[in-house]
Amino acid sequence: MDLFYNTRRLNQIFLILNAVAIVLIGIVLYKEHRPEWYPYQATYIQLLQEFTEKEYKRIKEEVGKDEEFKSLQGQLTEVSNQLGRNPRYSELSRQISQLRQEVSAVQTKLAEVRLDYLHYEDQFFWARNPTKKERYRQQLVSLKPEIEKLTKELEERERRLAEAEKAFTELDKERQELLKKIGDKQFQLTVAETAFRASFREEPSIRQIHKPELNLVDRCTTCHAGYDKSARWKEFIEGKIRQARRRNASPKEIQILQALLPHPRTEKCAQCGHVQDYGVGQCRQCGSRRLAEDPPILSKHPFDQFGCTSCHGGQGVALKKEQAHARDERHWLRPMLPKDYTEAACGHCHRYEMVIPGAPRLTKGRQLFALLGCFGCHDAKGYEKAVKIGPSLTHIAAKVSDEWLFQWLKNPDQWAPHSRMPMFFLSDDEAWALVAYLKSVSKPLTLPYRYPGGNPQKGRQLVRDIGCLGCHNVPGLGGPKSRDKGSRLLGNYDFGPDLGKFGSKVSDPDWIYNWLLDPKLIDEMARMPKMRLTQQEAADITAFLLTLKEPPGVQKVAFSPRPNLSHPELINRGFRLVANYGCHGCHNIPDPEAQKLTKIGKDLSTQADLDVHLIDFGGLVLEIFDTAPTYWDRAYRWLERKLKEPRIFREGLRMPQYGLTDEEVKALVTALLSFTGRDIHKDYFRDIERDAHLAAAVIGRELVMGYNCMGCHVIEGFGGDIWPLLKDGMQPPDLKSQGFRTHHDWLFRFLKDPTLGTGRQHSIRPWLQVRMPTFGFDDETVNSIIRYFAALDNQSVFKGFRTPYRVDPHLVQKGKPLFDQLQCLACHPTGPVQPGADVAQLAPSLNLAWSRLQPEWIFQFLLNPNAFQPGTRMPTFFPIDEQTGKHQTPLPEIMGGDVEQQVRALREYVLSLGAPKTPPISNGARQAKKP
Repeated sequence: MDLFYNTRRLNQIFLILNAVAIVLIGIVLYKEHRPEWYPYQATYIQLLQEFTEKEYKRIKEEVGKDEEFKSLQGQLTEVSNQLGRNPRYSELSRQISQLRQEVSAVQTKLAEVRLDYLHYEDQFFWARNPTKKERYRQQLVSLKPEIEKLTKELEERERRLAEAEKAFTELDKERQELLKKIGDKQFQLTVAETAFRASFREEPSIRQIHKPELNLVDRCTTCHAGYDKSARWKEFIEGKIRQARRRNASPKEIQILQALLPHPRTEKCAQCGHVQDYGVGQCRQCGSRRLAEDPPILSKHPFDQFGCTSCHGGQGVALKKEQAHARDERHWLRPMLPKDYTEAACGHCHRYEMVIPGAPRLTKGRQLFALLGCFGCHDAKGYEKAVKIGPSLTHIAAKVSDEWLFQWLKNPDQWAPHSRMPMFFLSDDEAWALVAYLKSVSKPLTLPYRYPGGNPQKGRQLVRDIGCLGCHNVPGLGGPKSRDKGSRLLGNYDFGPDLGKFGSKVSDPDWIYNWLLDPKLIDEMARMPKMRLTQQEAADITAFLLTLKEPPGVQKVAFSPRPNLSHPELINRGFRLVANYGCHGCHNIPDPEAQKLTKIGKDLSTQADLDVHLIDFGGLVLEIFDTAPTYWDRAYRWLERKLKEPRIFREGLRMPQYGLTDEEVKALVTALLSFTGRDIHKDYFRDIERDAHLAAAVIGRELVMGYNCMGCHVIEGFGGDIWPLLKDGMQPPDLKSQGFRTHHDWLFRFLKDPTLGTGRQHSIRPWLQVRMPTFGFDDETVNSIIRYFAALDNQSVFKGFRTPYRVDPHLVQKGKPLFDQLQCLACHPTGPVQPGADVAQLAPSLNLAWSRLQPEWIFQFLLNPNAFQPGTRMPTFFPIDEQTGKHQTPLPEIMGGDVEQQVRALREYVLSLGAPKTPPISNGARQAKKP
């Protein structure tokens, strides 16, 4: 039969195709069994075996060379031999064994009899036949004596057993203590050996964390297998990375090794405060083993509860690097955040908190968002009730000249380079229109006092000493920027205006004089507090401020011809500019029409959820697309440029320029990426509606930041801006533990009137020259601040009234010799300060301790002063012994060396100083609660 095809040729083709198919099947099978994650797991297991073997050998060698360990073992052998030769020890061992058997036998017998009793009791209750009921009653009567007999017998044997065990424990005490010391050292070796053996049972596998309530499936730890390892593992892997780079290993191999590094984590030494990698075991600075995670991020966010993607973002179900990180996945809404902005995820759960431990960049960004007044133009969750940050313009015409206002509006940076007023790039016509409008709506101002003239040198001294430099910068004297920027809320910005050219800004001495005497006479909403100046002090400061003028010859903003500022069209144009640029978002403008205006910016409450394809890149579309490594990086680049140069994208944009530094831009981007509309499970979301402590902290924090309490005080680790300008020992106090330290009723009275009715500097530290201002707070504001401090120290946000604390006179008598021998009076005066004394070396007077300080706080503070006020000069009289973990006393001859009793007696004596005299405590009186 003739064929129309070549059979030989077809067979050759089929053979080739079969070979190709077999190769492809082999590749598929190989890929199936050697997926992308497999090398990570295989490398991890190989290195884990090597690491655990080294650790086991190292610890074994250390234990073998440990002379103390050998000595303990020798002591244990000697003590054990002595006990073995002690007939009393052998007799007690035999007796305890026998008594335990007897106790067990009696317990068993008693349990059987009780069960019989319960059975007959039940039958007696339910029986209806009188004969049966009587029979059951007789059974119960006959069992009662046996139960009583067995109970007494059990009690007697248990008593004898307890006596024997007590005697045996006393004999065996030394051996048990030696076993404990040896066990602590042996434990490390046992753990290392167990880890070494367990490493050989590891097999490559997909690891998964599943949390349905978070809608989370995480397989990140499949590749990042070393995420929870110690600092020694980190050092081991870093060594492997250095070796790989020296031998020019492939990028893939180095990438695998980098993925095996543990999650960054630090610990802080409670003894010296040194911070180091987590898991070292003891402080590398002082050798102490009293270490704690700092801050405790991972201990509060364990991997098995939070996974990885809840914080870092990414596609947790994916097993390939690019897909898992999802930075180029256009249809995945939560890409892995870049390293610079990882902290943004903290804000998804901590939505209303402005200070988040462990997230310094997010904390800084949220502080900037609030203190730069971004909420004036943009809505954002948590800032709905925020107060405008700019000064009121109600009496602007009485305060500054038209020319100064024009110059300020044209270029705020030229007048005050660190002002929070942004640059709007106004034309001359626009600036004059705004001047015309603001002048037209300005209210007339009647000043009650006339400036009598003053001494500028005395005024300069007052400005330097009383605390003005906590908010204001003055050339030649200093100001807030003297403080390390990392400790300041505003970094490079001024809270209050720079006073360097104040005399050229406000030329009316009467206005300055009245403002200094009481700012609320001019503006009832003024943030500037009352400094309780005498009329002469106010006059002297006024004289000094009038000398602070713009240097001659400085090139000013070029003035265009001044128009007719009363022209209706110019005034109307000024109003339209206010509405267009959102001036009403930061300033109170005394115009009913301006008060009706709404915010001009977009709502930022869901900024983190904005998809890239919805962003208007304008004229920078090509530049950003070319420089952004991935799809989602375009959103981050856009935000960075928007904050740095807001109007660069196209004409007509209105956002002003704040002159942000690169670090401030990153901080603000982090804050914006924390604003999300995603639903968070109630068990994870920090909700102010359900958490009274959180609500108190959020509300109070806005107040203390809004009034710049951090300008003088250190609060939550921030502030103390004025500290570098004052002599050591003359600074306002660090307010750490304030909510635990003071009585709430005392703090209420103090915040309402810092003079406590005296009208002068209060007597806690009367020698201080810096003054606690009078802010004129209403009751609710003061209560909010008190609740804030209480919440920071995890105290009740409102402590109910309680009977005034009454000291124990017997402990007072015992506390006096302690007080004298510890020389407390050397620092803490209890009466008038002697003339010529070095007041900078003095600590607060103790005369007010009884009304001001909480007894529980005094007790804890005396045990560990540094825990409440880091860096305090207060000595630690009762340090902790590293070996025993207990407090030691410098005066073992007093009260039997009992530290708690000594501290309690010292506390009672301190509280007795200045306390009103009270009748002695009767025998039947209830004693005060002891810590």
